[in-house]
Amino acid sequence: MLATGLLCRMDDRLKIYVDRLKDGHTEKIQLDLPPNFLEVDEAELCFNENIAVKGDIYLAQNDLILHLQLDATCSALCAICNEKNEFPIAIPSIYHVEQLDDIKGAVFCLESLLRETLLLEIPPFFECHQGQCPGREQLTSFLKKDVEKVKEEEGINPFAHLSFKDSKIVENS
Repeated sequence: MLATGLLCRMDDRLKIYVDRLKDGHTEKIQLDLPPNFLEVDEAELCFNENIAVKGDIYLAQNDLILHLQLDATCSALCAICNEKNEFPIAIPSIYHVEQLDDIKGAVFCLESLLRETLLLEIPPFFECHQGQCPGREQLTSFLKKDVEKVKEEEGINPFAHLSFKDSKIVENS
C-alpha cells in the first residue's frame, strides 16, 4: 500500500486536490516530469529522459479513481554484451483507487504512486536490439555443445530407472 500522507517533494503538479473533483468534475492531466523524483541514478540503471504522464482523475462515491498512462525511457546495461542502451518502459493503462478517508488534507500526491509503478515495471534484465543482441554469437563458444535432448512428448521422467513388473495395483471400488 502506498503512503499517501507523504508530501509531494518535487512538484505541485503532482498534487491532486480532491475538493476540485466534486460534483462530477474530471481532472485531465498531461505532465512531462523530470526523472529525479524516482531517485534512481545508478551505474547500471538510470532515467535520463523526462517521464510522460497522461490520464484522468475523478471521484466515484467515496473513492478517488486515477486512470493513467506512463511512458519512460531508462538507460541500462544489456545482459549479454554489457553495453549501456536505452530501453522504453510503456504502461498503457493504470487504474488506481484510493479511498477518500485515507487521503489526508484532501490532497493526494502522485509522486509515490508513479515511482512505485515505474520501478515495478523495470524488467530484471535487459537485452539490446529488441532481444537480439549481436553479442550472443560470441557466447555460443562458452555454452555446452552436447546437451542431452529430451523429447517434448516424453519430458523428464524421474522414475524411468524403476521397474514396475512385480508391483500390484490395488483398485478401490
